[in-house]
Amino acid sequence: MENEEWGPWIAHDGVGRVKHIKVGDVVQFQGVAWDKPFENVRTMTQFHVDADCTSNPAGRSSPDQVDGVLSEMSLELLATLRAGAAKIQSAEPAIPYGASEIVAAGIRARHRRNQAAQASLSDAMQRWGGMRLAAGDDDTAMQARFLYRFGTDVMSAQGLSERAALELRDEINVALG
Repeated sequence: MENEEWGPWIAHDGVGRVKHIKVGDVVQFQGVAWDKPFENVRTMTQFHVDADCTSNPAGRSSPDQVDGVLSEMSLELLATLRAGAAKIQSAEPAIPYGASEIVAAGIRARHRRNQAAQASLSDAMQRWGGMRLAAGDDDTAMQARFLYRFGTDVMSAQGLSERAALELRDEINVALG
């Protein structure tokens, strides 16, 4: 995600102003010069963002617009993502009215396989999150780092199909070493 002109870093000055910085720039924060910029998944201080601040996302209707950070997503997006996860976590899948018992059995079997794949993915995500927590990331940094590293956000991952969930699990396991 590195821009050719700018490094993948953003500096926050603590009052809501954001400055994209190049590799090697010296950045002044509250009287202290920092010669190493922070990665864009890190923030130096917590601050409230004004409506006209340049760090506000253009929209909040997709995970990519907010770097996968759940607290920045719109309520509608969160509801949609939660519904996808809830569908998989439900005890019984939706069986179409009038479906034969053979069709219903196939839907139930696919649902159980999807739940097993999600459980396996959840375990891998928890181990990866634990590793990132031990490295000093907070939830926001972990969520952004997950999106950058694996190409999906943590909520969307909970609604993936069986095949996609197993592929993501394998990718996470490779990253864990």
